[in-house]
Amino acid sequence: MPKVNVTIDESAVKSPEIIIPKDNTIVSKTNFVLQYDQPDIEGNIDRTLVLRSTASSYSTTFKVNSDNPEIPEQLPSFWFDDVPNGEYEAVIVYENTTQGIKLESEPVRITLTE
Repeated sequence: MPKVNVTIDESAVKSPEIIIPKDNTIVSKTNFVLQYDQPDIEGNIDRTLVLRSTASSYSTTFKVNSDNPEIPEQLPSFWFDDVPNGEYEAVIVYENTTQGIKLESEPVRITLTE
């Protein structure tokens, strides 16, 4: 997907960015910590973590509507019960329905394990 620059009231809006987990790390299903930066735009916001397998067509999503995404948060381990171990690209999708904006972070490659 090509990069798109978004501007609101002459201010550039940056895409969300995953801070934790770091790129090319091993992540445990029982200790999956998520931290990310998001655009600062007023309105109704949905945030979704997308995990896309790099080895198959498997993909899954989790709503992560945290009020403080800048603080590291451990995600519930039961979210990952049906997620196969393996290599994934993790992406945060930020959607502001008030402004009609949908932005996606750069993918972070992780290896998901028990």
